[in-house]
Amino acid sequence: MITAESCAWCGIPQRGHGQRWIVGIGWHGWTAPDKALISLRIRARFRAKGWLPYFCPTSGEVEHPRLGGFTVCCSRPDLHCDPTLVRRP
Repeated sequence: MITAESCAWCGIPQRGHGQRWIVGIGWHGWTAPDKALISLRIRARFRAKGWLPYFCPTSGEVEHPRLGGFTVCCSRPDLHCDPTLVRRP
């Protein structure tokens, strides 16, 4: 399981990592992820659990599923995205 602090190259935790080989990278030891990668991994994990707000382009609103957001706000949940990526006029 990939954790936020897993190897930057392969996602394997530091404990028990040793030397690993990956196509395109080759042999490598455990490499610490930078702050940006840790943040991306944490946000992806929270988003997968439905803990982060999302922007619904159909309703034009930012919703939060755990804080009174719609259970089904539209027929296109595949279009929902991170509200920080949306440019507003």
